[in-house]
Amino acid sequence: MSFWLLLPVFVYFVALLVIAYLTSRNTGLKEGDFENQEYFLAGRGVRRFFAMVSVVATETSVATVILFPQAGFKSAFALVWLCAGFIVGRFIVARFYLGVLYERHHLSIYATMTDGNAGAQKALSLFYLLAKFISNGVRFYIGGFALHHLFPEAAIGVAGWILIIAGIAGIYSLSGGLRAVVITDQIQGYVILLMGAALCGVIAVGIDTDHMRSMLTDVHTYVNFDAQVTNAIFSPALFLGALVLSIGSHGADQDMLQRVLATRSIDQARWSMVYSGLGATIVILLYVGIGFLLRESHFDIANSEAPLIDFVRGMNSPVFSGFFAVLLFAAAMSTLDSAMHSTGAIWKSILRDIHKRVDALPGRLFSFVSLLILVASALLFILPEEKNFLRLAMGSMNYVNGGLIAATTMFIHRKRSLTLSGVLTALLTGFLITFICNHVLPEDWRPGWTYVTIISAVGAYALALPVALYTERNSRSIS
Repeated sequence: MSFWLLLPVFVYFVALLVIAYLTSRNTGLKEGDFENQEYFLAGRGVRRFFAMVSVVATETSVATVILFPQAGFKSAFALVWLCAGFIVGRFIVARFYLGVLYERHHLSIYATMTDGNAGAQKALSLFYLLAKFISNGVRFYIGGFALHHLFPEAAIGVAGWILIIAGIAGIYSLSGGLRAVVITDQIQGYVILLMGAALCGVIAVGIDTDHMRSMLTDVHTYVNFDAQVTNAIFSPALFLGALVLSIGSHGADQDMLQRVLATRSIDQARWSMVYSGLGATIVILLYVGIGFLLRESHFDIANSEAPLIDFVRGMNSPVFSGFFAVLLFAAAMSTLDSAMHSTGAIWKSILRDIHKRVDALPGRLFSFVSLLILVASALLFILPEEKNFLRLAMGSMNYVNGGLIAATTMFIHRKRSLTLSGVLTALLTGFLITFICNHVLPEDWRPGWTYVTIISAVGAYALALPVALYTERNSRSIS
């Protein structure tokens, strides 16, 4: 590991630590609601552009760096329909969901949706936390795996890289709260964007331009016509599935919503949400394009667990490997620091209803507990040595997305606090539908994730709404 390889990583770490120092000095935290607003919501003073970049950086994990090049190699630019669904889905969230969530905001969106109903809040929050710790533990593990794959000679191991990522991210994010996270996300977002563009440029050198031009003008490069229910990337299904998924990931997920709700006004929140879809599209297509270019350059991807990492190693350039390591660190940390604060806010929101003294405890304590759980979750994934990253990355949240989408939509549609019966019906129905589709149906009949997302969300809403109406009618008649 030469000096030129380590220099970009060293400069990146120093920049993060300087930001941590400056933000911690400028953050005067006090007890109670002010501390909550400052630490978890940056005093609701985040500018819209910063919030947008922060959202894009947060949703770009190391899984993006590894998975989307593989998708581009296999399916070219068919994922453009995924991006279109994301854009429309976020527009729907901005138009119909954000207004109520912004105006009525509590410490967590699940407290907002269940205002006054502690049982419903706990059920919704704990289901979310379980899935979030598993899914983000997976992404965290992938970050450690990727760095170990890039530097096998370092003898640090996957666990060692996980601890290094956690240590640096913990220092800057615990010091300055969400304000520090949003600022560091600006650096991480541009690292992700610029390194994606640089990789496309490096790989494109030497590719036959005439052949490339013919591929880029072929409609099959952008559209998948295989209409089988088992095919998740059939273009219309991919568009609709991504639209519904975007409502779950950006309208019902504390993680993505936290920095949008920290903006100065509802108009800025909506702007950030809508334009984050365009920002995410640029990042996704860049990394899909990397896989597409690798295929056109005849790079052997068939037997590679991490083809993009293998390509970078094959360049034998210490400086470029150093910058690529910065990309991996940025993608891993931007996801980890956000998860720490979103789940920390949920912990505090649940516990403050149990005992009022919880409000006097610093927010960073709850974020630190979340960091420890995320580290433990990531380390556990080392044991089975699971290498199917797509299944790991998508699996856990899929089981709660349908229920979260149904519960949030029910709250937005009716503008009434959710009841425990409605929440449990939505969550359990979404979980059971997803479980049946993924495990009970014969393998040849199992629908792709896009169909599962749509079916679970619609099914959960269809069952939860009449249960909620029946419960409310009974409550009124009793009273």
